[in-house]
Amino acid sequence: MTRKTIETRLDSRNAIERYIDKLQQANDTDETLFDFQTGGYIPNGYGKQREQFIKAELEKLDDKKRNYEQELKELRQLYYLKVTDDGWGYLNLHLNEEVWKVTTKEEINAYQTRFTKEEIMDINEGLWSIAVPVEEDDKCDA
Repeated sequence: MTRKTIETRLDSRNAIERYIDKLQQANDTDETLFDFQTGGYIPNGYGKQREQFIKAELEKLDDKKRNYEQELKELRQLYYLKVTDDGWGYLNLHLNEEVWKVTTKEEINAYQTRFTKEEIMDINEGLWSIAVPVEEDDKCDA
């Protein structure tokens, strides 16, 4: 066996190791090893693999969309600042004078009774402990 033959075998082994590394990287990044082109011919049944890949990617996008929609819903959620359990126990902010008053949950005149989480946290984080979600029925009353 000549030295050139041994070097070739080593190179082949290195090539196989590089190929295995690429396979592992492709699996780690959820990418396929195949170069699919839109509308192109895909030999050897790879079309089914591509179809499965696309379906999986669409499912991931659907999951992301659901997560973003949930986050958006949470950002828009309104809360009352409930001080007592009777009907007159809601903390209201007079918008013009910037004074607080405990009264009903009805928004009248220049009083704000419903707040987002962000507004509550900006005013005072301690108020979050008395925040209660505005129910759908309450939103329709306004």
